[in-house]
Amino acid sequence: ALVWFPAGAAVSAFLSIERKHWLALYIVLFLSRTLLDVVMRHSLETSLVLSLISLSCDAGVAWCVRRFGHQSVWLTATLALSVLAALLGTAWLSTQFSLPFFSTAEKWWAANVSGNIVATTVLTGMLWHHKEKRPAQAAWAVAGLLSVGISAALVFNMQPASADSVGLVYGLACIPILLTVAVPLVAGNQAGALSFLILCIVVIFYSWQQTGPFFIRGLFRGEPLMLAQGYLSGTAVLMIFIRLVLQMRGGEDNSAPADDGQA
Repeated sequence: ALVWFPAGAAVSAFLSIERKHWLALYIVLFLSRTLLDVVMRHSLETSLVLSLISLSCDAGVAWCVRRFGHQSVWLTATLALSVLAALLGTAWLSTQFSLPFFSTAEKWWAANVSGNIVATTVLTGMLWHHKEKRPAQAAWAVAGLLSVGISAALVFNMQPASADSVGLVYGLACIPILLTVAVPLVAGNQAGALSFLILCIVVIFYSWQQTGPFFIRGLFRGEPLMLAQGYLSGTAVLMIFIRLVLQMRGGEDNSAPADDGQA
């Protein structure tokens, strides 16, 4: 997967409820993921093991955020625990299939990190809202979403370019980012989360079609997708920074449940 969205969805789910309900949520997510894994791909035994590893990683990231309560902890925990999950998951898969260990672990880690950062940024952003609504906010939101969607589609619909035009191509790729981070500044974090979601959809769709600014002629197989992962993850981190700025300005309120102090 270019972006493993279930990781971010699980972390967002844990962060959106009190910790006294985490066990019930863990069981529900564990059963859901295992069932989907069995239906789509793996044996029951492998599905159980992978679900345990993945969901424990996601719960661990959420616990670190609740325990220490800082955005840098979220990034650090995501990077570190994803390494552990990738090594454990790949070790198990290697007993079942003939796989190159380190390249498989690297792909697991990259997809889990990008999925965690990207999906969590979108979903948690939907929980934030302005304390005071501005009359023109809806109009700004619509204009921003359209601008992000159209600009991203134009940029990522380009055919693979030559190495000589890398500077121009990468410069064009910055335009959707600038528009995406501008949306929450003028229309709030919910609109910002939607604009980032639109950007993610466009980037993933066209990257799957092997078009866009990252498919430069001469790159090795897999490198364009790694660039796309970095592009989305970097934008997500920038969106989190914008949220922190808005929060310090006092114009935003996080509606996620407060920590109840339970282990």
